[in-house]
Amino acid sequence: MGAPAELAPLRALSFNLKVGVDSSPAALAADLARVQAARGGVDLCALQEVGRGWRMGVPIDQAAYLAAALGHPAARFSPALTDDRGGQFGVAVTGAWALEGARRELLPRERDEQRTLLSCSVAPPSWGGRRVRVLVTHLSVEPAERLAQARRVAAAAAAEEGPLLLLGDLNDLPDSAPLAALAAAGLRDPWAALRPGDDGYTFSVKRPHRRIDYLLCRDLRCDAIDREAWSVSSDHLPLWGRFWPL
Repeated sequence: MGAPAELAPLRALSFNLKVGVDSSPAALAADLARVQAARGGVDLCALQEVGRGWRMGVPIDQAAYLAAALGHPAARFSPALTDDRGGQFGVAVTGAWALEGARRELLPRERDEQRTLLSCSVAPPSWGGRRVRVLVTHLSVEPAERLAQARRVAAAAAAEEGPLLLLGDLNDLPDSAPLAALAAAGLRDPWAALRPGDDGYTFSVKRPHRRIDYLLCRDLRCDAIDREAWSVSSDHLPLWGRFWPL
């Protein structure tokens, strides 16, 4: 038998694409490849406002296209909206490893457009069989809906055992009620611990003034997190972090 693999981190990225309407799929892919090269890798890439044949942007399967650009063999897409031509819009995740047990859940909705929660599991090869549950979402711009959705995501997280990552555009500030609901489910914001005093603004690219994109974790150790402040391919900045098992 060979020697056990040396423990390696799980490197995660979250990026709201705005379906590429501010640039192009090629520009989005170039930004992701630049993050991958500069940060030593991207193992999981969570995408929000991603299309599959969608009426806005280039009508391709954007998750599959960007997975190929990252060299990721796995991709999962969770549509929230479907247009009259069958195009879809939602969230996705791509991975360097298998993405197993994928589930799609529609979140509570009253006035705003439909939102969705995507969940799946990954087993980093060097982690000795330990699995991480990954949740990806993009919450509502309507305050009441956003809080209801955050509580539903918190319930989904609480129902899962073991290490967990929540990646996405949560459309609210760190001291908001939706973030408090997620914190009550054991989800920790490593930005606050690792970068005190840094505003962490991820929106908007043209006038950064809000931190609304997050990498939240439970039962994991994060030792690095940063936003890619040079990126101009969307109206959000990509957010990257490095996680280890406890």
